[in-house]
Amino acid sequence: MSARRRVIAAAVAMSVMAVAFAAPATGASTAFTVSGTRTFHAPPYPEQLLPGLFAGDTVEHISYPAAVFGMDASIAVAVDGLSAGISSTAGPLVIAGYSQGAVAVAYQKQRIMAAPADQRPAADRLTFITMGDPTGPGGIMRFLPFSVPLIGISPISPPDTPYTSIIVNGEYDGWGDFPDRPWNLISVANALLGIAYVHGHYEVVPGGFDLSTVPATNITVTTNSLGGVTTSYLIPTATLPLLQPLLDIGVPAPVVTALEAPLRPIVDAGYIRNDAKPAAVQPVLPSATAAPKRGVTAAAVPRPQRVTPAAAGSRPTSPTGPRRAAAVVRPSAAA
Repeated sequence: MSARRRVIAAAVAMSVMAVAFAAPATGASTAFTVSGTRTFHAPPYPEQLLPGLFAGDTVEHISYPAAVFGMDASIAVAVDGLSAGISSTAGPLVIAGYSQGAVAVAYQKQRIMAAPADQRPAADRLTFITMGDPTGPGGIMRFLPFSVPLIGISPISPPDTPYTSIIVNGEYDGWGDFPDRPWNLISVANALLGIAYVHGHYEVVPGGFDLSTVPATNITVTTNSLGGVTTSYLIPTATLPLLQPLLDIGVPAPVVTALEAPLRPIVDAGYIRNDAKPAAVQPVLPSATAAPKRGVTAAAVPRPQRVTPAAAGSRPTSPTGPRRAAAVVRPSAAA
C-alpha cells in the first residue's frame, strides 16, 4: 500500500471512530413480551396494547403455548423463555406480559429473587410491565386458595423486588381489578362481566392505550420494602359491565344512564379505593392549667394570677395579655 493510501485509510478510520464516540446513547431497551391466552385468534402482546411504553425498544416475543387448559405448564414455558432472554442479553431490559403472560412475569420475579443477589440484574437495569394481571395487587388470584382444576392454574404471590414496575388495568377488569370485598355480590358480578367487556376489549382500542390520558386520581405510586417503585394506572370504564349487555341489545343510552346512577355506587363500594377518606384531625391545644406532661416541671407551666375585684363597671385585665392563636398545619390535598 502506498503512503498516500495509508494516510487516506487512517483518516477514514479516525472519522468513523469520532462519529461512533460522538453519537449519543439511545437508552433503548430490549423488551421481552409475553402475550395473553390464545382463544379463537392470535392473542395480543403488551406492546400492541401500550405502545407508548415500548417506544424505541427492541421487542422480542416469548413463544409459549398460551393455553386455556393446563396453564401452569404453559406459563412454565414462558418463564423459561424469559430467563433465557435475560441471561443472554446485555443492557437495559423490559419484561412485559398481558393476562396469562402477566402471570408468567410474576413467576419470573419469583425466580429472579430466588437467585443469589450477585446473580440478579442490577436494580436500574430491569423494568416490569403488566396489563390485566390476575396476580397483581387488585388481581383475582389474590383470593385463589388452591389450583383450579382443568384450567390448571395455581396461586402465586409475586415477591417484592428492587425493580421498577408498571401495572395497567381497566376499571372493573375481572382479572386485574377484582373487588376487595367479594361478599359484595353485585360488585363481583360486575367484575366477572368485566372479564369479557373490559379485559376482552383491550385489543380493540385503535392504536392501543395512551396512558397520558389517565386521570391523575387514577394513578398511584408506591415504594416497596426493597426500594422498588410501582406505578399503577387504572383506566376508567365508561359503562358498568353489568349494563353493557343492555346497550348491546339496543336499550337507549339515556335509560342505561338512569339505571347506572344508583347502581355504580353499589359496585364501587366493593373496592377499598372508593372508601371515604378520614377527615383530618386537628390537634387539641393544652390549656394553661392542664397538668404538666412528663419531663415538664410544674414551674414551667404558667399559672393564672389572682384578679382583685375592681370598681363597679371596670373589667378585669388578663395577666398575660391576649394569646396568639396557634397555627394548625393542615395536610395538603393529594395530587
